[in-house]
Amino acid sequence: PLRYAPVDLPVPPYVLGVWIGSMTKSGRHWVRGKDMEKISKTCRRYGFFITQNRGEFFFRPSVRESFTFAGAPIPDKIPHSYLESDVESREMLLEGLIDSQDALPSLERPGWYTVQDSWLSIKRKQELLEGLGYNTSVTKRANRDRFTLNFRKKATPHPKNRRVVTKISKIRSEEHTSELQSRFGIS
Repeated sequence: PLRYAPVDLPVPPYVLGVWIGSMTKSGRHWVRGKDMEKISKTCRRYGFFITQNRGEFFFRPSVRESFTFAGAPIPDKIPHSYLESDVESREMLLEGLIDSQDALPSLERPGWYTVQDSWLSIKRKQELLEGLGYNTSVTKRANRDRFTLNFRKKATPHPKNRRVVTKISKIRSEEHTSELQSRFGIS
C-alpha cells in the first residue's frame, strides 16, 4: 500500500466509512440488513453512538457537526484528506464502507463490488482501494447511468520477483545533466 504520514481527521475513518456507505440520496442512513451490533460497537470505540428510529439510524455526536466544527466541508463522497492518510486509517475507512454494505461480495468473480451513480464517487473509492493494494476495474452498462467498481486484494508477490536496489553509484552532476539533456533533447 501507499504509505502516507498520519493526518488529523475531523471524524474517525471507520465512522466516516459507515456514514458515507449507508447514506441514501436523501441524506438519511438506513439499517436494512446491516450488522448494526458490530457497527454500533465499533463506532462507540471511537466516541460515536448510534441511535435508531424505525429503521433509520443517527450518529451522536453528529458527523455533519463534527466536520463543521473542524472547519471542513460536509462530504458526500470520500474527502481527499482521508485518501491521503496513513494505511491504518484508509483500511478503517474501507472497513466502514464494507460494514455499511456499500461494498458487497461478488457472486460472479472473486472479490467485492460497489455500485454508484456518481463517477467522482467511484473514482475516489478506486483511489482508496488501489492505494491499499487492491486490483480494481470500473464498468458501466450502456443502458444505465450507474458505475460498478469491482475489487480484490492483490496477491503478495514472491520475494524473488521483487525489485531491490543492489548498487548505488555516485555521479557528478555535470555528467547527469548532460546525459539527461542528450536523452530528452533538452538544451
